[in-house]
Amino acid sequence: MPTIEIDSEVFDYLRSKVRDFNESPNAVLRRELRIEATAPRPGRPIRTEMQGVSSAAVSDLGLPMGAPEALRQIIEVAVLVRRDKLDRVSATVLVAERHRVTRETVGDKYGRQLNLTTREFDDLLGEASLNGLRNLLAAKFPRYRSELSQVLNSLAR
Repeated sequence: MPTIEIDSEVFDYLRSKVRDFNESPNAVLRRELRIEATAPRPGRPIRTEMQGVSSAAVSDLGLPMGAPEALRQIIEVAVLVRRDKLDRVSATVLVAERHRVTRETVGDKYGRQLNLTTREFDDLLGEASLNGLRNLLAAKFPRYRSELSQVLNSLAR
């Protein structure tokens, strides 16, 4: 599938046209450009992840397979923001697509469940050391303190 670059104004426009919280940018463009959906050709994926974005499972980063889903999704967003340089919204959408949930479900993990606003979560992700996020997650998920430290240390600048 081809990859295109768009500027922030175009991205903001696309975001303003989203009807369903789980709607992809491709679906918005199809609707806005009045392009009918076609059946996928054999051998082509129905949808693909963003090119250049890591598709490694979070377990590859050191979290055990039994880690709570909330923790896994929060860490996936952090990895996409810090390592792959996505903005938080795009990272949230991608994690939601990977887990086949809505982006609100993912946002709930780092928002309501951590008692944070999205701005506060953005600030934690922006810290060079990630100590604030590390401390918050270690308090919420004490059983995974060691694994959290390893993952977040790999993302710290």
